Amino acid sequence: MAEKYTPEKLVSGVINLVTLPEICRKINLVMADPDHSRQDIEHLVSQDPALTMRILRIVNSSYYALPRKIDRVDQAISIIGEDDLSNLILATSATTVLKRLGNPLIDFQEFWRHSVECGLMARAIAKQSHHADCETLFTSGLLHDVGKIVLYYQLPELARAVLDESKMTGCRIEEAEQRLLSFDHAQVGGALARAWKLPEILCRSVAFHHQPNQAEAFAIEAGMVHIANVLSNRHGSLSVDSSKAEIEDLGFEPQAFELTGLSMNKLLETVEAVQEQSKEVQTMMCSGS
Repeated sequence: MAEKYTPEKLVSGVINLVTLPEICRKINLVMADPDHSRQDIEHLVSQDPALTMRILRIVNSSYYALPRKIDRVDQAISIIGEDDLSNLILATSATTVLKRLGNPLIDFQEFWRHSVECGLMARAIAKQSHHADCETLFTSGLLHDVGKIVLYYQLPELARAVLDESKMTGCRIEEAEQRLLSFDHAQVGGALARAWKLPEILCRSVAFHHQPNQAEAFAIEAGMVHIANVLSNRHGSLSVDSSKAEIEDLGFEPQAFELTGLSMNKLLETVEAVQEQSKEVQTMMCSGS
């Protein structure tokens, strides 16, 4: 019976397959030391040539739109900062290890296209809201659906039943998951984030991106990821003239707009710019080399 499964049990069954690289743990340890230096971080990153190349490609892309080319890790750290670098390392590492959970139910190219676009949307929304941690919002958006990868890998038959239920009834995927499993992919994603020992802002904005008002202290961040997710999925159906009812029909939780204080008009301005960035960032973030 589906009742015997929990998000935590599903994650525990795959955690050895998707353990984050040691550099993620080491970077966090170094950054937690108040006496660390920029050179300590530079030394760690430089030990992984493939990671170094990915970081430099991203730093030199339209994602940052810097006025000059950056060709050294120390320059990258100086310009984007240690926190942003840590988020980039986490994001690129997560996309790499999750490829190990391949599943015919998931089109990984489309999965990461949507995930990257959601991350970029969440980052843009955070910037519009003058949020202090825009890059963490990018990472939250990028990882918001990782629970699907775990869920579909661990329970392929039930996952297929979820997809069939959604298709037949017209309900949303997360609603079908709740009916058949009593939890949804967002909660599985939150459990994975906790197993990875990620910051609580990431754990909650992933776990509650479908119910942002339940994210407690991080309801605003979960609301941003929620809006970014729906915008990425449904932006072709929206316009500045869309009514409140039409907006809610597309899957927006009304309280998400109240939490973030953003209007639909302002949000739609970000869509075109994000779409232009998305393909370039996806190629660099998910290349695995």
